[in-house]
Amino acid sequence: MVLEWVGPIAFTAGRIAETRSLRLLPKAVPAHSGVAAFVQNRRTAEVLQALMLPACPG
Repeated sequence: MVLEWVGPIAFTAGRIAETRSLRLLPKAVPAHSGVAAFVQNRRTAEVLQALMLPACPG
C-alpha cells in the first residue's frame, strides 16, 4: 500500500537536483515500511531503473 507519493524530482546534468527527508506517516508500521523509487524517461515513459529499500530505524 502506498501512503505517500513524492515527485517527480528533476535531474540536472545526471544528478538529483534535491535531497529530501521522509518521515514515517502516522499510519505507517516501521517494520512494514520502506521506500520505492524509479527513474523514468519523460519522453517515452520507459522505466530505466527501480529500487526498494526498507525504512531506516530511528
